[in-house]
Amino acid sequence: MRGLTLVALCLLSACGARWPEENRTAFARSCLANARKTRPAAAEESLVSYCDCTAEHLQARYSLEEFMALEAQSLRENKPASEIVRAVEDCADRLR
Repeated sequence: MRGLTLVALCLLSACGARWPEENRTAFARSCLANARKTRPAAAEESLVSYCDCTAEHLQARYSLEEFMALEAQSLRENKPASEIVRAVEDCADRLR
């Protein structure tokens, strides 16, 4: 989860199907920037695949209200919520 910032996650707006494009773009931009820092040797294609996968998993699993509750929990505990970590880990195999 270290590759994702809570600020980027805050921009997510799950609506049960697809997030608004501007939210997906903001998430992808932040995810890619962080993934490049944490995995500098990974191919760009792998980083994009990882970030797309993570966004898909999160938007498929959480409504906006649920996600905001997880984000609030993450901020209170000063660590990512395990549900968010799980979504990130589900896509980790994309990073080669």
